[in-house]
Amino acid sequence: MALASQWNYVLITSDPARQAVALELMKWLTAPEALGPWALASAVLPARPQALARWPNTGLRAMAADMLSVAQPEPSATLLAVIGPPVAAAVQAVLSGQSTPLTAANTAAATVAGK
Repeated sequence: MALASQWNYVLITSDPARQAVALELMKWLTAPEALGPWALASAVLPARPQALARWPNTGLRAMAADMLSVAQPEPSATLLAVIGPPVAAAVQAVLSGQSTPLTAANTAAATVAGK
């Protein structure tokens, strides 16, 4: 599983001529031939899997394709504030050998349920 955030484009003009130009820019920015090299240079996953075809490193391309296939939206800041600390504590307890995964998960779940 991979958590992902995203960027969005917003069209904020009511002028039809400017809307047309802005839409063309959005289409160009998200076209695989532009998005692929930009994503690679920026070290981000492209929103469109077709953009990966523009990545020259086949190993990196395969890894990125795997990540895209399992990516889920990152939880909201509100949700992370509630579940983040108990989950982090559970992971730390398991990694330090202080708890079994099952016990740590149950403790985290109980902590979240109590909030």
